[in-house]
Amino acid sequence: MANPSADTPHAEPRRFSIRLPRPAWIGAAVAVLIAAGGGFVAIAEQRHRIALAHLVADGAVVGSPRYGSGITIYLAGQQFTDGHFRHLRDLRGIRELRIMDVPRITDAGFATLGRRTDIELLSLIRTGVSPESLPQIGRWTDLTWLAIPGMRVQGADLIHLKNLTNLKLLHLDETPLADADLRALPKLSNLLWLSLKDTQTTDAGVADLRKQLAGTRVVR
Repeated sequence: MANPSADTPHAEPRRFSIRLPRPAWIGAAVAVLIAAGGGFVAIAEQRHRIALAHLVADGAVVGSPRYGSGITIYLAGQQFTDGHFRHLRDLRGIRELRIMDVPRITDAGFATLGRRTDIELLSLIRTGVSPESLPQIGRWTDLTWLAIPGMRVQGADLIHLKNLTNLKLLHLDETPLADADLRALPKLSNLLWLSLKDTQTTDAGVADLRKQLAGTRVVR
């Protein structure tokens, strides 16, 4: 018996298509995208609420910034760890992030935040975050206020701040910076205030820096 598959050609499969007029096709595509976008927004809002609930349950304080919209997040205490950054990552509209006396938060956790375009104020006081995170912070170009007192920052680390052109206040108190390190500080055109309290800088070094940063009030 002959093999029918060998003796007869394969039949071309029938193809079906629905042709819509171009305006209708575009309208249908837009409707699908809008529906999908609405679903994504709903998921993002749900993740935001869940993340906020987790942080508040562990003792985070959520408030409103003094100026503008958005939220302020305060983390303080030994209970906070790198694991809490996954909740911070899911929050939208953070305007101010203030972390103080949280030694169990490190560079590894901070890295999960990625690049943020919503945070304008970042304060890291007595945390486990080191200068290794400065390249990441240097990409947060919406920052207007940065406080990293006590961080073991050196002159070579300061170059990572060069893109923070919106920065107005910079606190480098209690760091090991010396006069030679100050030469690496980039010229930030909008910087109004630079605090160098309890550093290794001298009056002469600060005087030279004031000439370099005309328009910036440097306190020591």
